[in-house]
Amino acid sequence: MHTMVEWLHLLLSQQHNNDKSIAILDVGTGNALLPLQLAQLGYSNLTGSDYSAQSIALSQHILHKHGQTHIKLLVSVFCNSRKTVHKVTPGRLFTRSLAVLINCVSHAGR
Repeated sequence: MHTMVEWLHLLLSQQHNNDKSIAILDVGTGNALLPLQLAQLGYSNLTGSDYSAQSIALSQHILHKHGQTHIKLLVSVFCNSRKTVHKVTPGRLFTRSLAVLINCVSHAGR
């Protein structure tokens, strides 16, 4: 995860001139590890979203334990088709979340 966070931090720094107040949404946040690590790097406008209320409850516990209570958490479903999740390589959280979101957005107008 650290490599992805480092890559994302570098990308955001370059694209947004080190503005750590930009809004970041982690779709499929799971246990909110990505927002937690970004918060530890100084990012302040973070939201984690997951379809699982249990994941969000776990995330709240983890974030509270680390003193990162400013991170917003949402239970939300971006796509209700389970087929989209299975089209992506398991274990690649960032890629999976992005691919599911793109797939859902591309099907939204149908």
